[in-house]
Amino acid sequence: MFAETFYRPLEIRRDTTLLEVTILTGVTHQIRCQLASIGHPIIGDTTYGAPAPLAGPLGPFHRLHALSASFVPPGADAPFTVRTPPPDWAAVSP
Repeated sequence: MFAETFYRPLEIRRDTTLLEVTILTGVTHQIRCQLASIGHPIIGDTTYGAPAPLAGPLGPFHRLHALSASFVPPGADAPFTVRTPPPDWAAVSP
């Protein structure tokens, strides 16, 4: 299967960059795999190459957040979109 991922930097900090990532295909682990394959694993994602899990208020989890996800439900004619605000980035960035 072909996986398409597009990204653009939103904010650059010391050794991290906040990205907006758009995927067209939705393959499992697509964002995690493709960013790691170019040497930029997601913060705290030890499965795909981050050096260590994170500590802090959000726990030892990677820092990947979906602002929105869209899909066409079975039997529907139009896409359904779910949106959620981002976490406090100041609290989750090293």
